[in-house]
Amino acid sequence: MTATATFDVRRPWPDLWGWYVVLAALLAPVLVPPGPGRTAWLDPLNLIALGAFAGSIALSRRNVQVPFAGPVILMSLGSLVATANAANAGAAILTLLQDAYLYVWFVMLVAVLRERGDLRALRVAWVFTGSVVAVIGLVGVARHGGDSIGAILNPKGFRAMGTFDQPDELADYLAMSVFIAISLTGRVTRLFAALAIALMLAAMAATKANGGLISLAGGLVAWSIVRAWAAGVTPAGWIGASLVGASAAVVAIWLVLGLGVGGSEIGKIETGSFLGRMSHSSEGREKIWQALLKRYRKSPLGIGPGNSRWQTVTIEERERPIAGHLDTYDSGADPFLSKEAHNDYFAYLVERGPLALAGMLMMRWQAFRRILGAGRSRAISGGLTAALFGAWVASCLNANTIETLHFRHVWLFLAMVCALDSAADREPAPRPHRRAALAVAGRTS
Repeated sequence: MTATATFDVRRPWPDLWGWYVVLAALLAPVLVPPGPGRTAWLDPLNLIALGAFAGSIALSRRNVQVPFAGPVILMSLGSLVATANAANAGAAILTLLQDAYLYVWFVMLVAVLRERGDLRALRVAWVFTGSVVAVIGLVGVARHGGDSIGAILNPKGFRAMGTFDQPDELADYLAMSVFIAISLTGRVTRLFAALAIALMLAAMAATKANGGLISLAGGLVAWSIVRAWAAGVTPAGWIGASLVGASAAVVAIWLVLGLGVGGSEIGKIETGSFLGRMSHSSEGREKIWQALLKRYRKSPLGIGPGNSRWQTVTIEERERPIAGHLDTYDSGADPFLSKEAHNDYFAYLVERGPLALAGMLMMRWQAFRRILGAGRSRAISGGLTAALFGAWVASCLNANTIETLHFRHVWLFLAMVCALDSAADREPAPRPHRRAALAVAGRTS
């Protein structure tokens, strides 16, 4: 369900909204130092823009497109019901306010972006910012002794954070940025795109974030499939490529497991790189989820938005070490409090209940439909469609390891998708060739 209406954005001179969009792309990943309530540098600018946007709507009395209206209503209803069970009512209210702020900002972005073609300026600003953030992350690792490839891959080394406060958040942003860079193929120089992608991949490795790297791999697979589909690859070609890939995988597995080829080397790589963190991370998340599920059974409608980390845990459930002298109760570093769910799907179920989870899943599915729907028109190219699809697959996969819907860059990406889909809806049908039109006229006369 999506409420749509025409909103005609008139561009003044100078194009202030265009500059705002570029600034939003530049500031979206800058989360340190955080402000009160985890506000960021972008938020004061957004408040000014939202005020100007509301004023223009009130004066012109124009309607605005409201994407994902149905899913957001379900998510909001589930969240409001679950708030009654919140152990920390303040955290629940703050979470709801953050949700409302991000969604209103998203709606404004869609209205501003929908008249701006394929959003090349926004994508270039995004990739430029992603490159700078990647460099900041790599410099941070180098300052902590990570000045070699081995140090970057070491599971116990310093993890890159860039302008974020967590390595997993940086990995999520960089994974999406890689696909934005891919979408610019043919629109920017090859050197710029290649350098940006190389920097972002290196910084992703430096985050040592298993979820981010796995999501990037899954997104690249999805990107290649949609890219080939857009290029008109036949079903026979798909079958042949799948058989070749499956055969190569079977041979590789047989060589390693059956004959032991490279077994010791693979073992060294696994234990001596950040891949060795995967089993430990999985065990930690299982403990968090088991503890939260115990509390969810008592409150099947949800324990309250943002309340995962405010649940008191027993000694055997404790995941944190004893809090340091810089840690406070308000920071969530108390060792007898639960950690966040580290999973968007699980968090929505436990914190907000099944109704909100259904709405969130519906919203993610509608985003996929919008991307593919826009790709069927002349509004966006096949390369851009594939890149957006791959980016959203990566984000949905990474939602299994971190709560991605809290991130500003995710809502900026969704605004791009909805703006391009709106452009596709307004795309006029192609005019028939003159000879074809004459032939049709002759048959009807």
